[in-house]
Amino acid sequence: MKTTWDNIKSVLDNHGLHKSGGQWRSNNPTKPGSNSNAFSIKVDPDGEHGTFYNHAGDEQGNLWDLAKLLNVDIVGTSEKRHRVKDTKRKYTNLKDYAEAHGGQEQWFKDAGWEFSLYSERPCFKYPTATGIRYRFIDNKIDDDGKRLKTYTSTIGYKACFYGLDKAIAIAKENNHDFIVICNGESSTIVGQHFNIPVFCKTGGENPLPENLLEQLNDKWTGKIVIALDNDTKGKGTADKLKVQLPNSIIADLMQGDHGDLADHCKLHTTDSLNELKRLFSEQNPVKVINTHETDENISKSVRARLKAKMRGEAKVQTRYIPMPIIPLRKFGGICEFLPTGKVTGIAGGSGTGKTQFLETMVDELNRQNFNVLFWGVEWSDEEMELRRIIRNADPFTRDVKQKDGSYKKIKTQLYYNQVQKHLANLGDEEDGIAFGKRQGQLLSVGAEDVFYKCSDELDLWPGETEYFKMRDTLEDTFEDMRIAVERGKLNNRQFRVVVFDYVQLLNVQSPDKAVNRYEYAVEKVKEFAIQQNIHVIFTSQVNQQPATKIKQGKSLGLYDAHWIRPDKFNLFLTINQVFESKGDSKVGMPYYWLNIVKASYYVKSTIGYGGMRIPITMQPTRFTFETSQAKAWTNDEKNRLLWQSETPTYIDNNQSILDNIPG
Repeated sequence: MKTTWDNIKSVLDNHGLHKSGGQWRSNNPTKPGSNSNAFSIKVDPDGEHGTFYNHAGDEQGNLWDLAKLLNVDIVGTSEKRHRVKDTKRKYTNLKDYAEAHGGQEQWFKDAGWEFSLYSERPCFKYPTATGIRYRFIDNKIDDDGKRLKTYTSTIGYKACFYGLDKAIAIAKENNHDFIVICNGESSTIVGQHFNIPVFCKTGGENPLPENLLEQLNDKWTGKIVIALDNDTKGKGTADKLKVQLPNSIIADLMQGDHGDLADHCKLHTTDSLNELKRLFSEQNPVKVINTHETDENISKSVRARLKAKMRGEAKVQTRYIPMPIIPLRKFGGICEFLPTGKVTGIAGGSGTGKTQFLETMVDELNRQNFNVLFWGVEWSDEEMELRRIIRNADPFTRDVKQKDGSYKKIKTQLYYNQVQKHLANLGDEEDGIAFGKRQGQLLSVGAEDVFYKCSDELDLWPGETEYFKMRDTLEDTFEDMRIAVERGKLNNRQFRVVVFDYVQLLNVQSPDKAVNRYEYAVEKVKEFAIQQNIHVIFTSQVNQQPATKIKQGKSLGLYDAHWIRPDKFNLFLTINQVFESKGDSKVGMPYYWLNIVKASYYVKSTIGYGGMRIPITMQPTRFTFETSQAKAWTNDEKNRLLWQSETPTYIDNNQSILDNIPG
């Protein structure tokens, strides 16, 4: 069957129409001789919906707007509009009325509707903010053949909003950035039942009086979708409301004559909200603004923007993110903050604590009210939060039985395997099937109290972490993150850092044989960082190195991030374990060098690209970035990992670190 797109395509074929990725492009069909190739069209599979935009002009709209512009037939007009029955008829009771409007009797009863008589006519009466309204149900005709009025109100009644507060509540609860104004209380009741944030003005379709306009602007500053009846009066009023409400768009519900939002809900039921969003999004495409049509990007204009931001006269979009690795922040201003749109890489061998290092950075960011997106494969979200609780839990005292039978109070820490044993003990059955003897062991009362106390304390941190797992493609992961970022904006929660642990696990293939898939993944993530105004932190497994080289104290350098060139990172750190001689063998110690291999932004000028090391120590669960005193890690009551010196050490990359361990 022929579609509207077929008719449009027959015209654009004469203007260089061709497929480009997921859209079509052509020269401007309204400008003879055009060769700009700046006309872009996106078409839905049904051939009736889509959008177009002229990048070299102002023309834009949906597919039917383009058909009108090209003077071709719109095939879908008669087929796509849903014919509706005129609801201005006689009704026997509230059940009959509710069902005719796509609802149920109880929905209207819950809103205070009930049968009544007014002026000797049968009707439904219902409460509003400014008085009682009446909806007549006799469909009475006067002697001249004219239908008597369908609605009336008590004497002195003034128009008001019906359902506005509930509409705003629905929008906020479901993270909608819009509310909907419709015509009629019945459409409001039915629409709200299907979770549409809809309201109306009582008294019919006409522009808002000044008092209601002021009331609406005071209560809601977001987008407003105008979805009135599909008749001449409804369309005319919609245009007038559009002028009154600058932050509004008009939605064509694709109903036939007299169709309204109640008919829309009757047709689409539980999918009413999604279908409404699809319609108004397609009918009101976001205009793409080309900043090069103005002087906005000229150096003088750019400096003017900077000066306005410095004076506090313009919004500053980039938020200052303090470096969560405190020694880097404290020691001479090496790298005081994480710039958005940049990439930090952390490389280390298996088991050197890369994930723990990341987790401690994330803890520090959350404490400072920064929200983080965290992608990881090796640990589930519950395991990650359990690790966080273990890292931050206070020590507790427990009674330990001695050889002589007495008990001694010992200070101890909550450990990961203890909680896992506790969970194993509780989960000895699955789907009703017992596995025999209970496994694991329940936590002691003291340990359990510490667990809940720490969890409650973490709830008070102002920042949050949202976890992401493996998807079929990297683009699917990005889409999940975009959804989280947009949802966060609606809840006044901005994400400024995204963590990937680790890059070699990302599910991506490079289309270019000259670029390996790991470097391609970093490139795509960096694009995402720039688009979302966010900082990226990667971990990377290092190349395999001979044990003798590691044990000789050779530090990881610029080219030791497995298969990734150093130019892909703006800040590049490596974690290097220390080995000490024990007889004829080398034994790994809880000492590490945090090696600053590259720092290409806000680095202390005397350092250049790397050459700085900070000695650190590690316990099985955490690093910390908070001490300014040199302490032995064995003496720390909370088993925190403490920095072993207050000043950094500048040494050559190939120098043995064995000679530089404190003490």
